[in-house]
Amino acid sequence: MKIIVSAGGTGGHIYPALAIIKKFQEKDKNVEIIYIGTHNRMEKDIVPAQGLEYVSLEIYGFSKTKIFRDIKNVFLIKKAEKKCIKLMAEFKPDIVIGVGGYVTYPVIKAAKKLGINV
Repeated sequence: MKIIVSAGGTGGHIYPALAIIKKFQEKDKNVEIIYIGTHNRMEKDIVPAQGLEYVSLEIYGFSKTKIFRDIKNVFLIKKAEKKCIKLMAEFKPDIVIGVGGYVTYPVIKAAKKLGINV
């Protein structure tokens, strides 16, 4: 089985995602997993330390005060979605799981576009 898991930002998203991954690994020793998270939050360090393949996306949450970053973020979301589509087309996951955080948006959107179970 091939799975993509996406979660990011805080331990409230990351650790539940890791618990889900652990259960899949217990059930299937041959499961292949890719974790997609942000390029600049704590999951970028925590997840690879667990021996998992990690793919980062440059994406930010929207802000009420950082207008220029928000405008840039619109383009970054589209770029992230394209990166996810390419990754999923190559990896061919059986399922994509989003556990929360703004980084999951382009991941789930890409999966839906490709008809992958989410």
